Amino acid sequence: MNEQEIYVDNDLLGQQILFRSATGEKFGFLNTRIASMLDFAEDRLIIRTAPQNYEKVREIRYKDIASVNVKRHMSVCNIILLSLLAIASFFTVGATLIIDLILFWSVFGSKLVITTKSGAEYSFVTLMAPKTFQDFTDALRQTVERANSGEFLVADERESENIVERLFIQRDMDMSKTCKESWNIMVDELCSGKTTDELINSLYEKCSSNSDFTYPEKNNTFYSGVCQVLSNAIGADEKIILAINSALRCANPPKKFVALTSERIIFYYNKRIHSVAYEDVYKLSFMSPPNSWYVNSFPPNSEEMFMMGSGTYGADIMGLILALISRFSDEKSIRGHKIVIMSANDKFGSY
Repeated sequence: MNEQEIYVDNDLLGQQILFRSATGEKFGFLNTRIASMLDFAEDRLIIRTAPQNYEKVREIRYKDIASVNVKRHMSVCNIILLSLLAIASFFTVGATLIIDLILFWSVFGSKLVITTKSGAEYSFVTLMAPKTFQDFTDALRQTVERANSGEFLVADERESENIVERLFIQRDMDMSKTCKESWNIMVDELCSGKTTDELINSLYEKCSSNSDFTYPEKNNTFYSGVCQVLSNAIGADEKIILAINSALRCANPPKKFVALTSERIIFYYNKRIHSVAYEDVYKLSFMSPPNSWYVNSFPPNSEEMFMMGSGTYGADIMGLILALISRFSDEKSIRGHKIVIMSANDKFGSY
């Protein structure tokens, strides 16, 4: 991302909305309720969907969007139900017709349709539109219009030398005690004057005796397994700094882990690799309980997170992880780049 690709202001950055369809959105009925979180980043719309097999795209750049439309929508399950009631009305002399008409009106939801300039179409369905659905749609259309006209936002020339003041937008700081402690540790580490290498060494010291953490110097079975999983996914110059076992048991090779490399944050689960480049980190959101931190969008499947707790790791290690992510993000990003700090529960609207 270059300096001319910031299209949202500080108030809109990180704002998110949850779409949740009716049960039976697809064939399969009870197991096919689809949830999607749409989230404003600086130059793109971030998308997370659960169940993950319905996730068609994870991000769309604003300047690649051709149109944003809203349509009425009805799930497969409701179409079948209404069809059966319509048939039944013939045999009950219209007794079910009133029920049919009421259901026909009540089961309509909304569908947000985003069409890209390449012709791809992505739909996000709600059973009932959140109260702020229109606000979100209007904001998205305005952002797309700004991107397509090249109307980027210019960073303030008078940026603070203090990284915390320069980098963070502290929108919501009502954290649990544990999350607040990790935040305070992060701030202290960032303001301590430590170099990036010194932050990494401090992190190694804290997690050296924790078997859920591995790094090059440990060179244990867990580290070898992480290297095996990521062997075809990382570049020659990209180094694995730290890996965290996020599964209940550490298999070989590991089935689920989070890794920090020299270039990005990697989440590995369900045999898939998902990553976020440090320069694309625009939000750190917290949730308590559980005491956890999320990078960028809060995913409906809750797999992409750092969770503190008994038997895993505490605020001291989490604070250092947040400090390292923030330092890399500040070093690798453009002038004017920001990271929003907010609650994962803070949304444009949900239901």
